[in-house]
Amino acid sequence: MLQLIAIGINIILIFALIFVIYSYLLPPLIGAPFVPTGSERVTAMVRLANVRPGERSMDIGSGDGRIVSAFAKAGALAEGCEINPMLVLQSRLSLKRAGARGRIHWKSFRSTDFKGFDIITIYGLPGIMQSLERELYDALPEQGRVISHKFQFPNWKPETREGDILVYLKKPGVLG
Repeated sequence: MLQLIAIGINIILIFALIFVIYSYLLPPLIGAPFVPTGSERVTAMVRLANVRPGERSMDIGSGDGRIVSAFAKAGALAEGCEINPMLVLQSRLSLKRAGARGRIHWKSFRSTDFKGFDIITIYGLPGIMQSLERELYDALPEQGRVISHKFQFPNWKPETREGDILVYLKKPGVLG
């Protein structure tokens, strides 16, 4: 009987180790680590985005889905892309519990087509910001917005800044 309990405990420990490696250690190696955005900042992001009903928003690296949920509640057709499968599951459950109509896609932002979105939100490290600057500018419609938490684009100057929240507005000729 004790041997069966020991085997069961070992199996649980192995699965726990696999879970930790897959959910927490692997994503930072292939993408940015998960850093939750505080509720005050999420509220500020939604306010600064000036969401109009029916606009489409995409949260790059949507983590636990709190930004997608907030934008959905503000009237956006809100979506997020997330590479960590455990965070995708967590965020989908959170959206369902909150009654928010957002969608979370289990995929990398690198394979995401940003055309058709009016608002993009991002908490991206400098290398990501540099590689996404032109792609997001080209994908957004005129007057489309990028709301960035903390990190700046290298060439695209923010229209508005509130603390560490930056708002980029697509205007003709800004990036040439």
